Amino acid sequence: MTREYVMLPDIKRNCDDFHRSSGFGYLPLSNEYKVVELYNLEEDINSTKVVVYTLGSGSGWINVGRFGINSLRTSQKYGVFLKGALHWMHISDRKVFVFDLVEEKFHEHGLPLSHPFPVSTMCNSSIGVLGGLLYYYLGYLCPIIRCIYSDIWILKGNDDICYMEEQVEQEPLGWLKEFCIPGKRPFALTKSGCVLCFTYNSLSIYDAISSTSKELVDSLNFYRIIPHNNTLVSLK
Repeated sequence: MTREYVMLPDIKRNCDDFHRSSGFGYLPLSNEYKVVELYNLEEDINSTKVVVYTLGSGSGWINVGRFGINSLRTSQKYGVFLKGALHWMHISDRKVFVFDLVEEKFHEHGLPLSHPFPVSTMCNSSIGVLGGLLYYYLGYLCPIIRCIYSDIWILKGNDDICYMEEQVEQEPLGWLKEFCIPGKRPFALTKSGCVLCFTYNSLSIYDAISSTSKELVDSLNFYRIIPHNNTLVSLK
């Protein structure tokens, strides 16, 4: 929007460390953009090294420490930014790891308990932002009944639940199942409360009140769709 760009410097790292994921966010209170990189450590696969670059600080990349997270099992290549933090879903531990960009450390909370599936069911899951809230998506195919479903939970309740330190495990998680959409993956809410969804070859809109779906675009190839916010905040 501002036609500005910044060339990030190279990161000095051990050649055996494996780059796993990235994240990017803006903090309005401090007026800072931050870029975060996650690395798997060759000598300890159950630890993740985190380096942070704060635009305009003049400090370059800062190693903020090692954390006891096996990021080989995180589900997405890019962290989901929401409310001053980056979110990664951990597949095997069924947790969301939340990196607070202010404190520059991780917190965590659990994912909703999903219902049991038939043995033959194949499923995939992810997290994202929908209407300014974190969502958990679970898509599953059951060959027995030849149907594809997508269940979507929204994390509601205390806005600061993700960023508390000692109370995280004691706080109610606040996950509420909002939608069950036939075979679609959500990516945005409309002003009227409908859900924009996509598959790998179509774009549709789902009306939660009437439980109906309408195709908007088909016969296309979608790998992923990334909503964005325009900003006039200068990178300087």
